[in-house]
Amino acid sequence: MKQRLIHGEAIRKLRQVKGFTQYTVAKNMNITQQAYSKIEKRKVSSIKMFQRILLALESNLNEFERVNPPPPHKMSNKVQMQFI
Repeated sequence: MKQRLIHGEAIRKLRQVKGFTQYTVAKNMNITQQAYSKIEKRKVSSIKMFQRILLALESNLNEFERVNPPPPHKMSNKVQMQFI
């Protein structure tokens, strides 16, 4: 099973929409602000870490995806032709 990577940029966007500072999220996660800053500059591949971040942001997956909608799926030319 392919693991989904969560870009730090998407986490930062949710944090900003929620009105949290990096310091506040880091404090909620019991880590330093510097450690949290690194999270927003990289990709998160651990589901447990992503859950900790959402909890610290007082958020959930639905809200995360509302703020960061997944890109639309590309349809193959064969499928597109069926709709013409």
